[in-house]
Amino acid sequence: MLTEAAIYSPNFETLWPLIRRLKHTPMINFNSGIVLAPFDGSEVAMHEKWFADPQIRRYMDPKTPYIIDAVTHGKMTVPVDKFIQYIIENPLFAWFRIIHLNYGFIGHACMNGIDYEEMSFERALTIGEKQYWNMGIARTVGNMLLENAKSIGFKKVYSSAHVDNIASVKNLTHQFGPGKLIENKLYFELQL
Repeated sequence: MLTEAAIYSPNFETLWPLIRRLKHTPMINFNSGIVLAPFDGSEVAMHEKWFADPQIRRYMDPKTPYIIDAVTHGKMTVPVDKFIQYIIENPLFAWFRIIHLNYGFIGHACMNGIDYEEMSFERALTIGEKQYWNMGIARTVGNMLLENAKSIGFKKVYSSAHVDNIASVKNLTHQFGPGKLIENKLYFELQL
């Protein structure tokens, strides 16, 4: 796996056009009215609201929002503004605001743990505005991420969902095929 130290090496220059495209290009699905807009720092207030809601957080990592500590390499809970700045600046992450043309900013879609050698990433998304759950938006957004990743040249995508998160399990099974059960989570892998 490509480390953060390798990202800043002289040999990494050839990947900067890919990183810029990945982190700075919006995706649009005209049929659904959904835009995935790269994070720009304007997301703090909405994420403070969503991360404070136990119903939204119930399947997230308990340390959310967190960054990876440079010394211990462990997860370190931080304020939302610091977390979002970390996501924006770190080339191992590409996060997008889910904007529905009728409903506004309703969630986020993520490419986490991007590995530029394997050309893989972990896919995640959250619909933070609960009134838009179970409307098929997450499935559309997931497909948009996968199509964009494939067009850029990514080869493999990973994801996971808690077994009790029925909507996510259905969504991921539809997009990835059957997952592998380990304890209380299903793990998915897709070759693009």
